[in-house]
Amino acid sequence: MEMMDTMVSDVVIPVALCIGAIAVAAIVYSIVSARKARKERQREQEILRERERGHRR
Repeated sequence: MEMMDTMVSDVVIPVALCIGAIAVAAIVYSIVSARKARKERQREQEILRERERGHRR
């Protein structure tokens, strides 16, 4: 039975590490994507504000 536990842990630990690494990568990707989208929205809003100022003159 002890040998079976060792074999299972030899498989489970690397699989868990891989799943954990994928989860961390997904979280980092989500954060980077959200920040990039936010910057793009801010840039677009600034362009619209500048256009509005130009039309008011």
